[in-house]
Amino acid sequence: MYERIKTIIKRYPYSLPVIVAIVCLALIWCIASWRSNVDTTGIQDAEKQLERAGEYNRQSIEYNQRARTAVERSEDVNERIEYAVTRSIEANQRTEEEIATSQELAARAREEANRAKAIISQSRSILERAEERTRQNANQTAE
Repeated sequence: MYERIKTIIKRYPYSLPVIVAIVCLALIWCIASWRSNVDTTGIQDAEKQLERAGEYNRQSIEYNQRARTAVERSEDVNERIEYAVTRSIEANQRTEEEIATSQELAARAREEANRAKAIISQSRSILERAEERTRQNANQTAE
């Protein structure tokens, strides 16, 4: 076996340093991984914080959607209220116009009533005069 190794080394003179380098690298890698006590708590904490930040972002998105929905509903309610107020103002204006018309009609009715009173008083005085004349004529005929 020793002879066989010797012939291989003579045939491939660069193979020995390459094999030694590979063995050294393997030993260094094994020792480094065995002895490495890399503290990964910082990385784990950072991952937890990222997870929390993601959860906060999801919650804030949900809150923003709720707020957006509330604002849209509020806009709808405001539009309905604005429509109702406009209708109410229009109804008030029509009512005011009707009141003014009613006041005019009441004033005309008062004027007509005053005219009727005047006509009635004239009619009474005419009737009284006619009755007076009828009595006078009856008295004159009776005499």
